[in-house]
Amino acid sequence: MVVDEVRRLCVVDGERLVGVLSRADLLRGFLRHDEEIRRDMVDDVFGLRLGVSSGSVGVAVERGVVTLLGQFPAKSDVELATTLTERVSDVVEVHNRLDYVWNDRQGREHRWIHL
Repeated sequence: MVVDEVRRLCVVDGERLVGVLSRADLLRGFLRHDEEIRRDMVDDVFGLRLGVSSGSVGVAVERGVVTLLGQFPAKSDVELATTLTERVSDVVEVHNRLDYVWNDRQGREHRWIHL
């Protein structure tokens, strides 16, 4: 599921849908406590790797689902924070509510033209 970026699996009985299974459902018994994940986020990802003070970014963790709140100077910082968060052990999903002041990606992003 992680490799193929599948977040949910349909459970069927023949052709009838009987349920939906998420990564969180599958991993629930193996996850670390939410507070451990949060501590890793604040200390390692934001403190050591990104050099962000603990008070400038809000990190909430519930059942392995991380919600990030706050503002960064540049869009690339937001993208890096999201990527690093997804790589933290036992993070099931990331809800990114981070904002940025400056779009340093403007003009560097590829735009697809569908013909």
